[in-house]
Amino acid sequence: MAIALWRVNNELHTAFTHAQARFGDINDRVQEHIGAIRLIKSYGLESRALTEFDAAVDAARKSNIDVA
Repeated sequence: MAIALWRVNNELHTAFTHAQARFGDINDRVQEHIGAIRLIKSYGLESRALTEFDAAVDAARKSNIDVA
């Protein structure tokens, strides 16, 4: 039983670490986009920024589902 709990703990720890990294990716994107909002608007890159953000959120969602 101890070995089974050790394995589950390691898998959970790995999944949680991955989920936290994806959440960090979301925060990085938000900070980048807020800092560059004038450039994004002036070059008409709103749809590209939104697509990148959606991809980051989707990756975070999948990682959180893995943790659950």
